[in-house]
Amino acid sequence: MTTRTWLNLIPRAFPLGLAAGLCCLAPALASAASQWTTSQVDNTASVGQYASLALDTNKKMHISYFDSAAKLKYATDKSGSWARTSVIASSVVAAGTAIAVDAATNNPQISYYYNAGSSNTRGIRDVAYTGSAWGTASNPNSAGFTPSTAMATTIFNQGGFSYLAYVRGSTLYYTKSSTAHDYTAWATPTQIDSTTNAGVGNSIVVNAAGKAYVVGYNSTSTDLLYYTNETGSWVKTTLASSASIVGKGCSLAIDASGNLHLSYLETTATPTYKIRYLKKLAGGAWQSAVDVADSGSLGGAPSIAVDSTGAAHISFYYSNATGSGKLRYATNLGGATWNSEDVDTSSADLGSYSGIALDSDQTVYIAYYDATNSALKVSTKKPLLATVPAAFSNVDRGYQSSPDTAITITNNLLTNQSIGTIVTGGANPTDFVIASDSCSNLQLLPQSSCTVQLHFAPPVNAPRSTARIATLAIPATTPYTLTAATSLSGTTSDKYLVTGSAGNGGSINPTMVAVAPGGNQIFTVTPSSGFSVGNVTANTGVSQFVPDTLTSPYTLSNISADENVLAAFVSPIRILDNTYFYGSLQSAYGAVNDGWTIQSQASIPAGDLLVDRDLSVNLSGGYDSTFASQPNLTAVQGNVTISNGTLAVDNLLLQ
Repeated sequence: MTTRTWLNLIPRAFPLGLAAGLCCLAPALASAASQWTTSQVDNTASVGQYASLALDTNKKMHISYFDSAAKLKYATDKSGSWARTSVIASSVVAAGTAIAVDAATNNPQISYYYNAGSSNTRGIRDVAYTGSAWGTASNPNSAGFTPSTAMATTIFNQGGFSYLAYVRGSTLYYTKSSTAHDYTAWATPTQIDSTTNAGVGNSIVVNAAGKAYVVGYNSTSTDLLYYTNETGSWVKTTLASSASIVGKGCSLAIDASGNLHLSYLETTATPTYKIRYLKKLAGGAWQSAVDVADSGSLGGAPSIAVDSTGAAHISFYYSNATGSGKLRYATNLGGATWNSEDVDTSSADLGSYSGIALDSDQTVYIAYYDATNSALKVSTKKPLLATVPAAFSNVDRGYQSSPDTAITITNNLLTNQSIGTIVTGGANPTDFVIASDSCSNLQLLPQSSCTVQLHFAPPVNAPRSTARIATLAIPATTPYTLTAATSLSGTTSDKYLVTGSAGNGGSINPTMVAVAPGGNQIFTVTPSSGFSVGNVTANTGVSQFVPDTLTSPYTLSNISADENVLAAFVSPIRILDNTYFYGSLQSAYGAVNDGWTIQSQASIPAGDLLVDRDLSVNLSGGYDSTFASQPNLTAVQGNVTISNGTLAVDNLLLQ
């Protein structure tokens, strides 16, 4: 279908917010440089022409489109997968569709051309979703008209009211719904322009105050015309008029500041087809038009949307030959320069009837027709795309995955994007550890990538066999201020965590190990010089090691819970005041304070003792292995030298 034919059809519409209404729906532009995600929505029979796209507040897509069997169809991904239904089963003419979403209810409504009955009953209709089903179609027309005359309409939802601009006969009309969130009744239409063939391929947007702006093409004079009721009555202005054909496929958008953004197709006598862009600041005049991109000799009909920075995004159809074309995309994000790229080139002819929208995360959505496959398709692109491998494999608690996993972050924009400091967040942020980071605080060039290396390291107190989740927050500051949150996930193993700890006077190995349920674990316990093993116990009480009946290595059997194995050591010498054991008299003396007592069992402590501190220390012997107060001489083999302080002794035999 040629662009000229499409000008006589109903274009798409956009939801409240940074939105666009279409003069008429056209093909789109594309490039393989960015990472676009493409999916097929519907290919049952010949479907997808005259598609219109709107987003709800949950960033879900709503698409109205035409079926070759004269059906009005609707598709949405609000449930997580695509669902399709026939809204009107028959008598819908191939004259376009337009969809809008009520931001308060997230319910869509669709305008279309109904062609049944007499000339007084044919014309524009509107049908709204009630939350559970599609309601009865309403008739915004005040009277009938000649059905053979070209029809065009666009719809825009603002504050729960819907606004329509449409052609009846050869006259451009405007109306709005009578009550907020109720689309069954409409105000009496207002004639905007009675000039013959005015308003073809019109586009409407509305500001926060409810003032409407309409742009349309006059197919007789080839003028591009602008209309507004901003002052209370409708005012008409010619935006472009020449021997060239201008205004075909115009698309109008309004940003959060009330600025208007217009894209349209212009041809010259050569002919040279090109996509052009006009901007009007709120309360100001229209600026000079600039060239956006070449549309090819048979391409055009752009669709426009505006982001939170005020930058424009345009999809259009590029074609130089009948039956051949592709979807392209252009933007002036990041400055005055326009950049463009291919979106989809997967078949011989696709990209016509495109509609574009952006969500609050600046993700771009484009719906369009694949003529080769007679299918409705959508392509999306996130500004920052983080490529994350599958979930981490099971990891034992207290350990970490290896090797580190690389997450690739790609700047999907056509301009630089400033990346902030990347951090983990979500439910279990400390379970995922950033090992290296080449992305934080980086000016990431268009279509370039950087990497973040991280590993999964669940803590020892994490539950067994449990999913652990987090997010990798990738903040951006310029030109978009947003945070792309990438999901991270891993699962702890079912193994029990067995730790080994040793008291003063020796060591235990291993100090931590993960053991499968019902498994065994061997521990090697090594006393230091002068010490012996006192006992080895498991904290749960399920398994205990009895001193003197077992020797190292020690085996903990049939493990069925997390365990802490504790090895305690004893020696013939301790300090009474801190109850610590020591391997020699000298080491005990080095740890005493003034007035403390060193105790010795009834054995023969060997080694020299040097008393050289200005302290009064007691050295007592004659105690048994429990250090109970029972007299028994202790022999000391070695030299006792006193160079400073005092040493009081009792129950000692110095040899």
